[in-house]
Amino acid sequence: MKRSTLVVLATLASSAALAQATDTSTASAPATQPQETAPTSPTGAQLPPPEKTESGKDTTTTKPEAKATSWTERVKLSGKAYLRYSYELDGPSKNANQFALDRLYLQGEYQLTDNSRFQVTLDAGDTRNSGTNSVFFAEAKYVFLELKNLLGAGSWLRAGMIPLAWVPYAEDLWGYRLQGPVALDRFGYIASSDLGLALGGALPSKHGSWQVNVNNGEGFRVAEIAKRKEVQARLTLNPLASMGGLAAGLFVTGYGSYGEYDDAGLGARVKSRVIGEIGLQSQPLTLAADYFVVRDSQPKVSGRFTVGPESIVHGQGLSVFGVLNVGAFAPAVSGLDLLARYDLLDPDTTLDHNDTRVLIAGVGYRFNGFVKGLVDYESQGYGADVGGPGTHKPTESRIKLQTEVRF
Repeated sequence: MKRSTLVVLATLASSAALAQATDTSTASAPATQPQETAPTSPTGAQLPPPEKTESGKDTTTTKPEAKATSWTERVKLSGKAYLRYSYELDGPSKNANQFALDRLYLQGEYQLTDNSRFQVTLDAGDTRNSGTNSVFFAEAKYVFLELKNLLGAGSWLRAGMIPLAWVPYAEDLWGYRLQGPVALDRFGYIASSDLGLALGGALPSKHGSWQVNVNNGEGFRVAEIAKRKEVQARLTLNPLASMGGLAAGLFVTGYGSYGEYDDAGLGARVKSRVIGEIGLQSQPLTLAADYFVVRDSQPKVSGRFTVGPESIVHGQGLSVFGVLNVGAFAPAVSGLDLLARYDLLDPDTTLDHNDTRVLIAGVGYRFNGFVKGLVDYESQGYGADVGGPGTHKPTESRIKLQTEVRF
């Protein structure tokens, strides 16, 4: 890791204590009790007090409660870490186990005016260099300027390294990013951040949210290669929001993106994704089911999956998950969640037995606004021909003990 990066990380971390007295966000509230608000969820449903995300999700905590009298009152510093111990139950790495730092986010926000702010989020963990020391890399995840209310109340414009239209939304809805990436991020089809320009906001009366962005297309870990760009759009509707009660949490979401790969020598450059989602989000229960269709240039997916020789590969899949807030029914176990998720990917619909299946089941516990724990079982199975005809790649399974710490 470069010395300059280490200095940036150390400066942000050491400054957090100085800024804590003036930080009103849920991520770095005073040590007594985290601030509780009732902001809008990713789908518009009313939920318990949230945990602020590094994606820049628009909540009441991003707005100053009073006019700042000095620049220090306009600065908010926060952080988040995902810690893990995992044990391999089955597969090629059976009995292997490790302690790991899956992610570390260090975030700074500066409230320029009542309707504008600047955010920087650094991301470390998970990725190490290839040298002998194998130290963690740190990289910019989000670096953007945000202007609010340009198209009416609740709207915003972001420019820079921005949260993209799908992954941050899906992570907020799932609520357990510490377990691992959401399905389309895990399978490598959609990045969470990229350089570009985004418009978005909330629909009136909690009837949903929307986002449209134009971005490079390579994702935040890869520099722009050539001239081509990607367009993404998402629309979430809560059609029964005005009814109140459980019905108000019903939602539908549509997402689409189109771009072209810049790599030299490709016979086809197509890169498109379409997602349809239906679900329910309420205080005691979150349920969602996604169906997605993807199209890619063959060389861009052949290294990850078993696909045919056609120049354009058509894939499809689904992701279904649920999170039950047990504490909503039994106050004695307030903070206890039961969760499950199933992901299925068919990377090439012209082939049989080349699918990948992921099953996740666990118990989570929200100790307070700063610490969340998770004990979960995860398995990843494969079709009989993944890796070649009749390969029968063995199923991988593991137990994870995971902790999310916010500061």
